[in-house]
Amino acid sequence: LESPATILGFDIEEYDTLLVMSGLNDGLCSKDASATIGYLEEIYDYAKITEGMNVIAVTIHPSGHFYESACSSGGGDNSVEFTSELNNWIMNKQENFDVAVDINSSLEDGQEH
Repeated sequence: LESPATILGFDIEEYDTLLVMSGLNDGLCSKDASATIGYLEEIYDYAKITEGMNVIAVTIHPSGHFYESACSSGGGDNSVEFTSELNNWIMNKQENFDVAVDINSSLEDGQEH
């Protein structure tokens, strides 16, 4: 894997913890979560295995149907299912990160999404 530091232009060695809040934009335009899961695994693996960082994985926040029309490729009709699948994976996988934070449940307002 190429270092995120190379891509983003920051010195990763200055940090010991990585908080990953990612996947919402993928959920807007994707039909399934498998590609995003693969990308997240690469990020978690790089930080944990290569750099020895503490990795905190954060679920996607509730988006309801708000974003369904946001995707120009028409994939947004699956955003609720995508979010559920990805969040379940984050909360149950926990192989290549230290802590999972379920922000989705914390922000859920009890409304049907």
